[in-house]
Amino acid sequence: MDIGSIQNADGIFVIRAMIRAIHENARTLSEIDRAIGDGDHGVNMDKGFTLCEKRLNEQGGSLTDGLNMLSAVLMDEIGGSMGPLYGLFFSAMAEKCEGKAELSAAVFGDMLAAAEEEVYAVGGAKVGEGQGL
Repeated sequence: MDIGSIQNADGIFVIRAMIRAIHENARTLSEIDRAIGDGDHGVNMDKGFTLCEKRLNEQGGSLTDGLNMLSAVLMDEIGGSMGPLYGLFFSAMAEKCEGKAELSAAVFGDMLAAAEEEVYAVGGAKVGEGQGL
């Protein structure tokens, strides 16, 4: 394994780092959402990531497993548009790393590209929309 890659089996730390980041920034996410929406984005994100954390503590797994778990929680248990969009994002990432023992920077780039493509396909967003709000 080179310095620019991780083992999929050991990659669950990535999900745990995202969980910590959401916990630490939930209030800020809701404040930002309040400017254009109902202000519950941080609350919903924190709820979904907390549910995922509990399941990770019980089951563990690889990065692929963690991404699939996070996707399922967000799509099945979090309402609004946030749950399905983020759920599809993480599902697409999981699909790209499924069966790969080592995850290089190139594989991670492919994972992010697939996630972006999925969100664009489902959400219908186009580059530049929302500018000037």
